[in-house]
Amino acid sequence: MARITATERQLYNVLLELTNRTIARYPRFPQRTLAEAAGVSQGFISVVLQGKQRSLATLEQIVRVMLPGIATDDNAELRRALTRVRAVWRNHEPTTARDR
Repeated sequence: MARITATERQLYNVLLELTNRTIARYPRFPQRTLAEAAGVSQGFISVVLQGKQRSLATLEQIVRVMLPGIATDDNAELRRALTRVRAVWRNHEPTTARDR
């Protein structure tokens, strides 16, 4: 089974933390609204936001839903974090248990 690298995990966690912090600052983004916009269940949004499961696609959808409705500084910070994590994950070279 392929695993993500430490760098990929770190960048994902930074994006996750920024996303959670932004959701806390902007109460107009309840999980139900984010789930509907992302096309997934509210339970899955909750699991992703709690960090119990990684889903870059879902986290990216959440960020993209929030971007138009947040302050310019928050928008720029989330965009930068999303760009970094997508660039690294796009060039992913998986590690396997055998490689560790």
